Amino acid sequence: MERFTEDYNVRYIAVTDGIDSAKGLDDMVAVRELFNGFYPCDTSKKIRAVFTNKGNSGQRLCTQVPYGCIEPDKEQTQAVNMAQFIALVKKYNNIDILTPALVNEFIERIEVHAPDKSSGKRTQKIDIVYNFVGMLPVSLAKLKAA
Repeated sequence: MERFTEDYNVRYIAVTDGIDSAKGLDDMVAVRELFNGFYPCDTSKKIRAVFTNKGNSGQRLCTQVPYGCIEPDKEQTQAVNMAQFIALVKKYNNIDILTPALVNEFIERIEVHAPDKSSGKRTQKIDIVYNFVGMLPVSLAKLKAA
């Protein structure tokens, strides 16, 4: 790095790391630059994988329908998603142990809301968003603790 800045008459400044080539570079600059490059590279790979999976599953990759294309029918999309969810449920009809892989296959995300004490009792809302079908309505009466 030091040789590059001198040869090409370039001043290297990394504000967050407190580095300025005019003040001199230490031996850790190259190591810091290596580690700083990991995050964008990893994020880029993850985003690329998401777009690849969406494309392979037949979903649109943009937010607007391309000119001349017909937007897919929501009922048809829901029917396909429900069929995929039912196939997944049938695949695992005898579950003995709940593993992380199984949870990842069924659940897209779990949203835990802030606790509420306005009624005198502490309650906390938890939303479970399932793959293919989204949130399923659940009656609170079924979830009352004994």
